[in-house]
Parts: sequence; structure tokens; C-alpha cells
Amino acid sequence: MDDHYKNPYAPLSAEDDNLFSDALPTPTRRNQVHANRGVLLLTTLLLLLCAGLGAALYLQTDSACEASYESESLHIKVPHRPVTFLPDNEYTEQLPDGSGSIWNGLIPPGRGFVTAKRTKSGSLTFEEHSSGSVSEDPSKEYYCISAFHQMHCLAIIYNALFSKNHAGHHHRDDHGAHTKHCIDYLRQSIMCASDATLETAAVLGDGSSVMAVDGWNNTHQCRDWDSLYDFASRHRMLDLDGIV
Repeated sequence: MDDHYKNPYAPLSAEDDNLFSDALPTPTRRNQVHANRGVLLLTTLLLLLCAGLGAALYLQTDSACEASYESESLHIKVPHRPVTFLPDNEYTEQLPDGSGSIWNGLIPPGRGFVTAKRTKSGSLTFEEHSSGSVSEDPSKEYYCISAFHQMHCLAIIYNALFSKNHAGHHHRDDHGAHTKHCIDYLRQSIMCASDATLETAAVLGDGSSVMAVDGWNNTHQCRDWDSLYDFASRHRMLDLDGIV
């Protein structure tokens, strides 16, 4: 046979091989393309998730600036803020029932009593304060916010102690059953709050091994009193005033 017909199929050069490989992807190259698409899709999903979380955190921060009502239970959601406890002699040098007492500034207008209505779903909506008088409206419900009841009770106990030591001091309350009620109510309130802040203790300076603590200069995570004060004032039942 003529040499011309002995080897009719010449092998491809390396350059030609690369050319055909680009034109017709091998299984390995196709897998790489799919992998790149998967990475792109995953990255897009992560970016969308981050954007959603950012929006949620923004809305949560914005709504946490003031007290609001949680419909799931009889509880008002109040934002927290750090507060360092420091001595303030004004509260120990003035009586709660004295004229212009600093204690009265602790109680909002309405003395913590608020008005609400029950919706069809069973949750509560709080009414904005109006100058109208309270009427026997079966559609309305009336509450007192615990924090202001607790502050009222502390003032009652302070007045009772002062009256016991000062015969000339008279108060409209005889401080009997009311004071006992307030002591037990505050006991349970303290247990309920269970403030677990670590307060610095020190050995007494007289050389004894007795540990003492005054509670000052320790920072606590507290609910924002001003925010709760504004909530109570805005939804107050009546224009009552005075802490006792």
C-alpha cells in the first residue's frame, strides 16, 4: 500500500487540543462553572440576610427609645440603661408629704394610674389622657404601674418612721395597716426584681474582719425610669398628684 494511505489520521498538536477543549467543556470544567454559580448565589443570599438583620436591628433600636406595652401579658416594655448608684441627701432631708418635696417629682401626673381598653383580639390599648372625668365605662380598664406603687409605699414608710420619732409631725394616714402592707409589698417587689449587680464590699476600718457594703459607685442595669414616667403621664387616668 502506498505510504500516503498508511497513516491518514495525523495527531493533533497541543495547541489544537487546547482549542477544542475550550469549544467543548470537559466534565471537570462544567463542574467548575456550576460551583462558581453556587458561590455567587450563596453570596447573594448572605448579603440579603445581612440587609434584613440590619433593618430589624434598626427598627428594634428605634422602638426601644420609649416604654411600650406588650400585649402578651400585663407588662410594659421599658428600655434599659446603666445607672451608677450615688448618695443623694435631698431625699433623706425632705419628707415625702412636705410642701414642694423632691419626692413628688418621682411620681408622674396621675400617680401611675392608667386607662386602657380591651380590643377584639383580647389585647390592651392604652388611651391618651384627656381632661374628662372617670366614668363607669365597662369598655375601659384601669391599672396602676407597679414602680409608682412601690415608690408610694417607700414614701409611706419614710413618713411613718419620721412620725414615730417626731410627735409634732402628723399625716393623714395613721401608718398602721398601710405601713405593714407597704413593707410586705416592697419585700416581694425587691425579690421580684432580683437585682444581681455585684456591689463592692470592704473590711471595716476598725480592724475587725466584718465586711461592709454601702452600695454606692456600683453601676446597675436599670429600666429607664424617665421613659416609664412619660408613659404613665401620657396615659394617666386623672390629674392626681402627690406621692402619698
